[in-house]
Amino acid sequence: EDFIEMGQENGLSEDQTKAILQILEEKNAYLDSPWLVKIFDLLKKYGVSEYVEYDPGIVRGLEYYTRTVFEGWDVKGEFRAIWGGGRYDNLVADVGGKQKIPGVGFAMGDMVIAEVLKANNKYPTLLINKTQVLVTVFSPELYDKSLKIANVLREENINAETFLDPTAKIDKQLKYADKKGIPYVIIIGPVEAEQTLVVLKNLRTREQITILQADLVKKIKQTS
Repeated sequence: EDFIEMGQENGLSEDQTKAILQILEEKNAYLDSPWLVKIFDLLKKYGVSEYVEYDPGIVRGLEYYTRTVFEGWDVKGEFRAIWGGGRYDNLVADVGGKQKIPGVGFAMGDMVIAEVLKANNKYPTLLINKTQVLVTVFSPELYDKSLKIANVLREENINAETFLDPTAKIDKQLKYADKKGIPYVIIIGPVEAEQTLVVLKNLRTREQITILQADLVKKIKQTS
């Protein structure tokens, strides 16, 4: 009733306001959006889809966000939004750039993060954690396999990074790891994927071995 009254105060009829309410209550409307379907598919592959839901009521920065917007909240909903952001296709050009360069950005609230950490006794011991393992991407078709391995490593407190460009050649990915001082690289080609194997390469010694995926965590912890 309050929403209908607010709509009428802004010049909307009761039917129009009810139609808006119906849209806001439709939790699967994102299925009509190809890019949102792709985003939710990627979230599932990253293993975090259970923490994300579609919310048609989020409104942020209409003057510069051009597509997807998002907000992050604590699971219990006890605090205000921890962070928020979205995609902007024209922002670089709008502030003086020569090209329209698409990007995604977000801002976080340090005060609310501190409150969430206090409430959950989660203040961390601050350490500089460099990437221990780069999980390369052999091809776009094997991107899912790389994400899965990276998630397994992170669950075992091994600091892992997945190469962002699935079309990049392995040689380029190895040079990236070498330049950043990442000691280990994992390669999963078609043969390895089919046989649940991985190639583990030590960039310090230049040695590499092929092992079962099930033995990967143990091997890295033994040699780190």
